[in-house]
Amino acid sequence: MDEAYRSEVTEERDEWLRNFYPRLLTHPAIRRINQAASLINSPFYGDCMDIAAESPESLDNPSLLLATEWQRRHKKYEEMARCANLLGERLQQHASPATMALRSKLSYEWCMALNQQADALREEAVTAAERSAHEAEQAGDIPGKLYAVMVKIDLLQKIGRWQEAFALSESALSEAEALMADAQGTEAGERVQRLVMNLLYHRMNIAVDHRLRIGMVRELIGSIEENPIYQQSRGQPWAEDPLTKARAYVGQQ
Repeated sequence: MDEAYRSEVTEERDEWLRNFYPRLLTHPAIRRINQAASLINSPFYGDCMDIAAESPESLDNPSLLLATEWQRRHKKYEEMARCANLLGERLQQHASPATMALRSKLSYEWCMALNQQADALREEAVTAAERSAHEAEQAGDIPGKLYAVMVKIDLLQKIGRWQEAFALSESALSEAEALMADAQGTEAGERVQRLVMNLLYHRMNIAVDHRLRIGMVRELIGSIEENPIYQQSRGQPWAEDPLTKARAYVGQQ
């Protein structure tokens, strides 16, 4: 059916589809076929879902949930919200087990949609951090560049690209330590010392979280403890809690 459907995109077909789709979505037997079609991204099913999002009032609650899921999977968040908000209003009026089951599934769709959008925002943030680093380098602000790189390292971890983050932290730390040696006794010295300390924490946290070499973690702990900014901050939770976790990992507790 999909092959014929693809080849005959006409106004008459669209009008027929708009008249037929409520029955397609609400008939119990056909709904099971619809769900199977959704899993293979059937274009016929997709158009039904898009039409459903235009006039969700005509759908029953299970069909509204199907339309919500389709729009979420295809990252059509405005259309999804139209269906999901209407379904949420309907479900607020009842508290039966069947209604609560639908409410749970609707909350799951909201959760997945927000997570998808968060991932997309983090990807955009990675691009912005890269742009910031490039612009700082062009301005001759190498510490500023490395601070932007450090933000990128944090973002990469949050989107699951920790190996890339760990490799980037190594090169950034090497560059920052060279800057720190040159900046001793200057006004920029403290800024660079803080940068080095933060990069050391990033590397240590990644190494501990992903069970990397204990010897490397031990060296990172020692480097942090020698850092002047850490020494000024000793005892503060933000400084001590990651070290406590790392020391437990290497067996120093």
